[in-house]
Parts: sequence; C-alpha cells; structure tokens
Amino acid sequence: MKEMDINEKRKYIQKYLQEVDENTVNELYAKVYSVMDKSDPVVGFNPFGNPINKKQFVDDIIMAESEIKNGDFITLERLKKESKAW
Repeated sequence: MKEMDINEKRKYIQKYLQEVDENTVNELYAKVYSVMDKSDPVVGFNPFGNPINKKQFVDDIIMAESEIKNGDFITLERLKKESKAW
C-alpha cells in the first residue's frame, strides 16, 4: 500500500468509490456515520488536512474574541509596516 497524506487518501476513496462492492460501501458508510453522528462532529480542516471538531472550533472563536477585547491583536496597517522589515 502506498503511503499517502489524508488529502490523497480522500481523493483516492472518491476516485474508486463507485468501483467497490456493496459490502465495502456499507462498511464505509457505517464507519463515517458513526463518526459524524457524535456530539462533537468534524466541522472543518486545518491547512494540513487535519480535522477540526466543533468543540475546538468554538473554543478557538471564544479565545479570539477575548484576545480582541483585550487588545491583543495587530492591525493590517501595522502588519504591512512590520512585514517590510522581514
């Protein structure tokens, strides 16, 4: 079996899904359904293809809002100025 990252595996599954037998489709469906039916479903993926679940997503938003309220952020103008020194 070839080593693949998560995105390559997803593409591979999509490409060959129509060719596998009914038992395999049923097994895949049951597995995906059991994962998605949990109370903390995957709601997205990070730039590396790793899943982000709902709880983590909400926690990240709450933390970002707190940082904004506390003034812990950088403006676009300041970022542009600082990036010129890179």
